[in-house]
Amino acid sequence: MERSHIPLHKWLYAMYLLVTARKGISSLQLSKQIGVTQKTAWFLLHRLREACGGRNLRKLKGIIEIDECFVGGLEGNKHANKKLHAGRGPVGKTAVLSDSPTRR
Repeated sequence: MERSHIPLHKWLYAMYLLVTARKGISSLQLSKQIGVTQKTAWFLLHRLREACGGRNLRKLKGIIEIDECFVGGLEGNKHANKKLHAGRGPVGKTAVLSDSPTRR
């Protein structure tokens, strides 16, 4: 994705389509889905497949633990015009994820 003129949302959509396709996805199918040329879609797939099938997989070995937390103030403490009035829980808060590989 570095130094690419392709917008980030198209990269992310291509990643989603690549990992959710049962039998894989061709560059022609991808180009129609995300609205780019077939040549650009081939470039995207080539880069994504290289990233997924890299030779150095040390980071993905073992058990990976992921924890999440929601950061933000309470709705009750906000001014009336800043409240979202969309329910309780993580409404209006930012989700923060953290991973920690366990060593065995």
